[in-house]
Amino acid sequence: IKIDHSFRIFFRKLVDENKKNSSFDLYFLLNLIFSILIESDKTEAIISDINLLEEVSSIYDFSKSIQDFSQVIDKHIEKIKKNDKINKMRYEAYRETIEKLMQVWGNGNRILCVNLPTGLGKTLINFSVALKIYDKIKFKKPKIIYCLPFLSIIDQSFNTISQIIDPQFVLKYHSLTELSKSFEEIKKKLEEKGNYTDLLNFDQEKFLIEDWESNIVITTFVQLFHTLVSNSNASIKKLNKLCNSIIILDEIQAIDPKYWKLIEKTINFLTETLDSYCIVSTATYPYIFEKVEFLSKPQLYIQNLDRFEVEIDLEPKTIENLLQIFEEQINNDNKTYLFIFNTIKSAKKFYQMIKNTDKTFLATSVIPKHRMQRINEIKQKKYRIVVSTQLIEAGVDIDFDVVVRDLAPLDSLNQSAGRCNRNFTKKGVFKIFKLVNEKNVKYSSYIYSSTLLSKTEEILKKYKIINEKKFYELLEQYYQELKVAQNKSDEFIQSISQLKYYSNDDNSISKFKLIDQEYPEIMIFIQVDKQAQEIWEKYQKALSLKDVFERKKEFEKMKSEFFEHVISLPYRIKNLPPFLNKENSSMGFISIDDLPHYYDIETGYITENDDFLII
Repeated sequence: IKIDHSFRIFFRKLVDENKKNSSFDLYFLLNLIFSILIESDKTEAIISDINLLEEVSSIYDFSKSIQDFSQVIDKHIEKIKKNDKINKMRYEAYRETIEKLMQVWGNGNRILCVNLPTGLGKTLINFSVALKIYDKIKFKKPKIIYCLPFLSIIDQSFNTISQIIDPQFVLKYHSLTELSKSFEEIKKKLEEKGNYTDLLNFDQEKFLIEDWESNIVITTFVQLFHTLVSNSNASIKKLNKLCNSIIILDEIQAIDPKYWKLIEKTINFLTETLDSYCIVSTATYPYIFEKVEFLSKPQLYIQNLDRFEVEIDLEPKTIENLLQIFEEQINNDNKTYLFIFNTIKSAKKFYQMIKNTDKTFLATSVIPKHRMQRINEIKQKKYRIVVSTQLIEAGVDIDFDVVVRDLAPLDSLNQSAGRCNRNFTKKGVFKIFKLVNEKNVKYSSYIYSSTLLSKTEEILKKYKIINEKKFYELLEQYYQELKVAQNKSDEFIQSISQLKYYSNDDNSISKFKLIDQEYPEIMIFIQVDKQAQEIWEKYQKALSLKDVFERKKEFEKMKSEFFEHVISLPYRIKNLPPFLNKENSSMGFISIDDLPHYYDIETGYITENDDFLII
């Protein structure tokens, strides 16, 4: 692409004018131009053969491979339609949402909201809405970009979508994406076509995956919003992919309230200027957007929901008190129990006090490999008692008779309640307690904003027992009353408007992080078994390579399985391996021989101060 002198003059005038009259939109327009330039440059340098790029795009283009693809979920929903109450409600929610989409299509509002109680099948509804929109604008060749807050639920959503659409058309992309696995299907297809196998080197695979060269991408909020607010070449490169796109923001309530205003402005720019659509999905709509078209009426379903009763006890209680309340029940009845705690310390303590052996433990102190194994076993009803931190709270499709939750902001409590009698089989109980440690400090205070907690207590303190319908009413009140400080959004909006890409200012564009890291961390590889030993040996061999690019290439091949054995810990914990320190190591290592000193197979990393939540 040649940029002549007149364009340079025009470009400079825009920037100079912006210094006088700050413009939020100019930042995005400049980044969009830069995105197109840098992507073109890298495409020419890395791919070189335009035919290869066209072949890959053709393989990923699901519209060419599915007849009437906008109808595929309609047909799937008809197949699973049943006579039981919850599936009837799921069917009605699906039908109502799609009908409303057809009614409002073309009215100019491009931010659409699917607001439905937990358990009513929002993943399929979201995707169907996206496919219907795709069918309307397919001449623009839009991308469907499905965004989720947590890595832990990306696989679950991918599996759900893959029941409908062949997985070869769906690209999973996040920080732990293993490039070689992501490209296996594409390589097979290219081999069938012939001529291109030798061209698919590591750099080409990496570029095509990172460039979202697919019609359907499942990714994280971090990947999306760090593309929108960034000074990084690698992130900005994808910005042009958001033009004409259909973006799904699932579980949007998980975004930190301090960024709501910034999120609203960026999404407004995408929909108003870059010709995109945004589908906002949540069980608890947090009023982020002023201009939004609701495709569903949650009240219609809430009034018919009676899946659980909410019992509220805000008198401070210790872990010992909690055990006294439940010990006899969990030992003598056949109900399933989920206990959700705010800190690893409180979760471990309660878990170790339970004598019943029909139990399992979930926290980020446990390596990801074992976490996912346990979540799958929980779905298969292998355990009657599960003790967890809030990592299980949003998006994980599990179901219990009784859910017990330490105090948290009301929207988080609602997410936890969504694990109680999720499938409407028999009346469940959701119990809320306020747990304190030996110093009478609330465990919740280590994790959540005092403002959110006090507002929650203020609303809940009037009640002892309420039904599910009332619980949703209180949640509505919570969002209406909550006056969230937006100063952080305002500061970043100002930096964006002033094109402040780099500066020592904490609010420059270069400093934006959707998830704040409040303390320095160290990653630790846990050698739990023979497979982990083999992975560590491969990692050491990769590190020994002299060529830095070859090292990176070899690590990319094993990245996914490597990080299945890695946890992140704050430096401030007391039981870090003695040879580690900030100056000379960024990756810790626990050998299988040292495991008893540092890692418990059931409860994870052994520390002396667990009053934190590892994100």
